[in-house]
Amino acid sequence: MQKTTQLDSPTFAAMLRQGAVQLGRDKKVVNDLNVFPIPDGDTGDNMLMTLKAGCNALKDNKKTLSEVASAASSGMLLGARGNSGVILSRIFAGLAKGLKDMVEADAKTFAKAMQAAVDEAYKSVPVPVEGTIITVLREGAAGADACGDLNHYFETLLEAMQTSLDHTPELLPVLKDAGVVDSGGAGLLSIFRGMNDALNGNISDEEIAPTTASTPTVELDKFTENSTLEFGYCTEFLLRLMRSKVDLDTFDEAEIIDYLNKVGESVVAFREGTTPSHLARFSTKCRNTASS
Repeated sequence: MQKTTQLDSPTFAAMLRQGAVQLGRDKKVVNDLNVFPIPDGDTGDNMLMTLKAGCNALKDNKKTLSEVASAASSGMLLGARGNSGVILSRIFAGLAKGLKDMVEADAKTFAKAMQAAVDEAYKSVPVPVEGTIITVLREGAAGADACGDLNHYFETLLEAMQTSLDHTPELLPVLKDAGVVDSGGAGLLSIFRGMNDALNGNISDEEIAPTTASTPTVELDKFTENSTLEFGYCTEFLLRLMRSKVDLDTFDEAEIIDYLNKVGESVVAFREGTTPSHLARFSTKCRNTASS
């Protein structure tokens, strides 16, 4: 197998697409693992929709590694679905920041970009919960060996991510009680496995699997004024900041985050001030008290 010492833009684009192909193969397994923060069984679909949005944003005119990473990040920002998808979008936003202005990247440069991805992912979660996707990312990046070529880096990265994923039930009791590992971490590992396949030249020509998300049929008799909601529901929105409404330099999203923490849980929030400019994204699992 030929060793890859420099990661270029075509290879990275192929890695992203192969990551989506692999997640498409694994999405049902990932969905079935979904018990935290609520067992709504959509983690695989949400992550796949997010990653597909990043792949769809790539154009032939993206010449450098930095341009490909930035375009994919912007696509995921706008296409993110669910908490897991929003966190995934921040992981690739961190990678894009770490690869800024890079035409190519070696293993050490990519390792630094992965640390930027860790930082960005943690910043997006006001109350980080260990034993989730952010843990698998952090411990995977920490355990990867950047000495040598990119193939070796990804081999050690995948090993460290698998070890971290296997340990998630020890960190999050709800996973241990259900006898599963974290769904978001499993989805992330699936993506990076696909990326590793492409890095090694194993690129499939199969189409990225469609998601199963659809508009459900409304059955009013399933929910009445006497019903009690056992679980919350996911609410997410993009906020476009406008100069005519707020001072962009002093705007603080903390007030919105504080409110969301009162009416919901598992809040994911961040502000993106570059491209697209001045957007804030929020995702939360709302509690029953917010259902009105």
